Amino acid sequence: GEGGWWREDESEDLDCEEDIEDYEYTTSGDTTRTLKIRLSLTDEEMGEFKWIKNFIAKCTCDGVTVATALARYIHREGIRSESWERMEEPSEETCGVAFHVFDRYGTVQTKYKDHPVQRGTGVWGNDLDHGPLFLIEKLHVIAPELRRKGLGQRVVSLLLEKAKRFYLDDKLDGKLADLFYGSNEAFERAWTLHALVSPGILTADIESQLVGKSAEERLMSRTRIQSGAIDFWRSCGFRRIGASRCFALSFDLQHQSRALGATSDFDPRRSYAEDLENEELEVIYETDLLTLTDEELKAFFVTHADDEIGWDRVTNSEATLLHLTASELKPLSTRWLLENVHHADSWKTTRDIDGYTPLEALKENLETMRTRKSYGLFRILNVSDHFKGYPDTAVSCLSLLLGRDTSEEIDDGDFWIEDNDYILVHLDPDVRKNLKTNKSLRKGFVNIFQIAAECLKANRAPTAENVERCCNNRSEWPPDTKNYLRRAGTQLGCRAVLRYMFDAAKEEDEKAGN
Repeated sequence: GEGGWWREDESEDLDCEEDIEDYEYTTSGDTTRTLKIRLSLTDEEMGEFKWIKNFIAKCTCDGVTVATALARYIHREGIRSESWERMEEPSEETCGVAFHVFDRYGTVQTKYKDHPVQRGTGVWGNDLDHGPLFLIEKLHVIAPELRRKGLGQRVVSLLLEKAKRFYLDDKLDGKLADLFYGSNEAFERAWTLHALVSPGILTADIESQLVGKSAEERLMSRTRIQSGAIDFWRSCGFRRIGASRCFALSFDLQHQSRALGATSDFDPRRSYAEDLENEELEVIYETDLLTLTDEELKAFFVTHADDEIGWDRVTNSEATLLHLTASELKPLSTRWLLENVHHADSWKTTRDIDGYTPLEALKENLETMRTRKSYGLFRILNVSDHFKGYPDTAVSCLSLLLGRDTSEEIDDGDFWIEDNDYILVHLDPDVRKNLKTNKSLRKGFVNIFQIAAECLKANRAPTAENVERCCNNRSEWPPDTKNYLRRAGTQLGCRAVLRYMFDAAKEEDEKAGN
């Protein structure tokens, strides 16, 4: 970004500024110059955003502005229930950080804590889930001759110190900890400050350097400048959050991120070819496979089934064909690959450049589909509470990648009971024994899950009555579901399934509604 938030006529707004502090800074180098740095706080425009306070730094030399910075102190606990909606509003940067790093409740996305690749160095865990955030949004040393002379670091250092003082003033009295937070530990957790930054490139600085350059030269320039920005923030103590594009700084000197050297920090792998082609996919053939429908793509595969064309080739982002067909929700093509291509089953564990297996890549896409929708320029809607369900193609692809061929497993009663022991936990012990020896009852039990899901999809409560009604409407033969309900009892038979489903949903995420 350009830093367009800064206006030269800002002087008329000086009465909005508060807590003004003035500093002097002498630059290093051959010709030393004395600069004035003014820090101040302002409320977000019109005072709508009571949970956010702006920190502004303005650096002048002989009255001319030579550097500016903007940071935002965010009272995260105050917007916890609407974290995405609130963070989406103030700016492109607050929106970007909210949706890229955090979930809808303002806690770090699980993949950045647990995923074998996306967790990065692993120095950031649940500690980033709580407390206020200090997001440094813009830092621009305007005068080129003042760059790399320590000015940027000095401005960042002053902002961090001011943020810490503000946070300590803002912090509630520890004596009230038990009253409001239940325990001192919960109180300290809710009042742990972290600074964040998402290093970017100032478009104005780079555009002039790119005029008339080839795509390769432009990419090299961008990469060099981006890399320089990351090095700068690391020199200020920031370390990458998982494999994300955002970096965090802990104010706790004993935090494990403080012991991690800048050169040991994690950098996600990049594909030079992919960057150069601007995500253009070069799959096995000249055809852009992703523009084909599922039926067309499967027919395409069938036509070329006997060709010696190297089915194992991958895209620039190291995605296999299985990554592509599953992520594009193409179950017919996905099934064909798994059934007809030698080694295709081994692709299930192959990781792309982001470290995702085909199943993980599909789940990432589905989670995005479930939770957000882009609109306009840089705007994102949180659609989690209005989600109507995944398309059947998504469920089919998930099933194929999970490799659940239930028809084979269900034939072996002993194995099936043992394998699904945790699902049968609410079932009457006598009925469970019957399931072991009766395949029809096993199938009926499984069908109840499907019927309950269909009820939910149709916005009907999965009561025993509704489940039974659906069952009667299915004209099922053999009547496995009716057999199960007759043996287990309609109420108890449904309850055994629903209790497990509700427990599993609760287990999936401790935050209701996610």
